[in-house]
Amino acid sequence: PLTSYEFCLSINGKRYIFAVPLACGNLALKEVVDEQQPVTKKKKECKGESCLPFNLIADVGYLHQSDPADYLLLRVGLEHPISENLSLLTMVGGTPHLDGTDGDDAFLIDFLLQYDWFVPFGNGVGSKMFVAAGVGGWITSGDEDEMEFPDSADTDVDLIANIGASLFEHPSGFNTSLFFEARSAVDEFDSIGEFGRFGAGLRCRF
Repeated sequence: PLTSYEFCLSINGKRYIFAVPLACGNLALKEVVDEQQPVTKKKKECKGESCLPFNLIADVGYLHQSDPADYLLLRVGLEHPISENLSLLTMVGGTPHLDGTDGDDAFLIDFLLQYDWFVPFGNGVGSKMFVAAGVGGWITSGDEDEMEFPDSADTDVDLIANIGASLFEHPSGFNTSLFFEARSAVDEFDSIGEFGRFGAGLRCRF
């Protein structure tokens, strides 16, 4: 589905209905009806596109912690549209510990409120940008006694921020975006440079 403006021209007893998608500005003839025939909104058909009130999403990426620790970021979840530009992301996943003297594998439960907008580059070309913020659970069973910095291995409530842009966008199909993420435990925010986790990844939307 595309967001577009619509307008009509009446010529010789016919009503010509045009659509101009906001994403590209192209002009398209949508429908021709008799002048006496009322214009009715067609019911959405589900052939070839999802009629579910949500979209499936999956993240794969990398997070780095300065103290040090390195993690693989893996998440799956649902995108629930709230309005045209606003959506709620609910995701679960894990961060296998790859390297570093601190940190350990963790289980994630994340909730993000995402706002997106279209940035035109000219000639009908552009990209969807987005920012997101929320909270998440960083749940780990790491042995704090073996860590140089025990705070890096405990279970915490995290504050999360995302920023990103689409790499491949299809209105009713598969989409891929590049995103950057920063997250820090609420009780470690004053040490975000040391214990905060920063990274990047790919977000796939189905």
